[in-house]
Amino acid sequence: MISEGLGQIIRNDALLNSMGFHVSLLKSNNITIHSIGIIDWWDNPNADRIHIRESTNIMISSSTIGVGDDCVSIGPGSFNISIFNITCSPGHRISVGSLGRKENENTVAGITVKNCTINGTHNGISKDMAHISSKWSF
Repeated sequence: MISEGLGQIIRNDALLNSMGFHVSLLKSNNITIHSIGIIDWWDNPNADRIHIRESTNIMISSSTIGVGDDCVSIGPGSFNISIFNITCSPGHRISVGSLGRKENENTVAGITVKNCTINGTHNGISKDMAHISSKWSF
């Protein structure tokens, strides 16, 4: 887990069979995740592989993520998140999720997903919101 990280780079790593998040970013800024491979049990539930919350200027690129849950999950308070050239297979999806469950959650904005291969997933890309509100910007 990276908490309050600034300007860090995670690259050329292989991460295997975690019981929780493989990479968790909380209150972090200017983080690059490049050329990593994440492999997990296909039936490992509720174990998002890369989880981002309350973070800004995050780039995930040129990586392969094969899991039983979300390849990437983006939670409240996340801004300017770029996901490029990743392969997500199998698993649930790339998710902007768990939003609107608490009254004063921060917004999510500036999410970009480009040139990704999403294969054998349940939903592809999804927005998981407890309720629809004009507060959220995509």
